[in-house]
Amino acid sequence: MSQDLNPAGVCGDATRADAKLGAIYPSHLASCLTTLLVEVTDTPLSVIDKGPDKG
Repeated sequence: MSQDLNPAGVCGDATRADAKLGAIYPSHLASCLTTLLVEVTDTPLSVIDKGPDKG
């Protein structure tokens, strides 16, 4: 998928990475996933239509 960002399939300069920066990314993703799951579970099923709009 990184080919979408760069034809070579790589992004950024790995020599600038370190453990602290590496820990930020999965922590951020986990936070976003938690937010999404809370929003999904808090959304009532009544918001789902019975089928596609025939409009």
